[in-house]
Amino acid sequence: MERSKAIKFLKTQHGIHFTKDILKAGISKRMMYQFRDEGVINQLSRGMYQYSEVIEDQYTSYIELTKRNPKAVFCLISSLDFHGIGTQIPYSQWVSLPRGIKRNNNCDYNIKVIHPTKEIYNLGIENHMVNNIGIKVYSLSKTVVDCFKHRNKIGLDVALEALKESIRLKKTTRKEIAEYAIKCKMMNIMMPYMESI
Repeated sequence: MERSKAIKFLKTQHGIHFTKDILKAGISKRMMYQFRDEGVINQLSRGMYQYSEVIEDQYTSYIELTKRNPKAVFCLISSLDFHGIGTQIPYSQWVSLPRGIKRNNNCDYNIKVIHPTKEIYNLGIENHMVNNIGIKVYSLSKTVVDCFKHRNKIGLDVALEALKESIRLKKTTRKEIAEYAIKCKMMNIMMPYMESI
């Protein structure tokens, strides 16, 4: 494959590609390593590269983790951050995976995983396009309920902030949150907090 066509391919998909996809596109291993040595691509982690001129943004980790774990749904603090709620800085990426599915550990990010039941895992999944890449994130209403469900892991203060701010900013409603709380069997725990705001 000629160099210009190879670079055109490397710019696609936010510039993030697995080695197998690079080879499948017709770029030889020799050319791939030459690009790496020249700084045209950077190795993100074992078996994954990114075109060097792509500017990393707040979504780069979401895209890389989605490519490594296609069933991953961003949840808890990662979902709050995606939806622009709260003051928490996600030092770890929180993802939800179905029970029995293990995460792919080949990346440099600190990943925290929850494994809900199949029914709870499937509730509230939203598909978002980020830089032409599809990623899965829980809806804000489901995320607020999950924050209460996992308050021992992330802190009750985070759950309360998520509840108050999401309603104050009108990004969701009490009714939508209550619907997920009932489905997730969290209504008894959440009711006093919901009544107090």
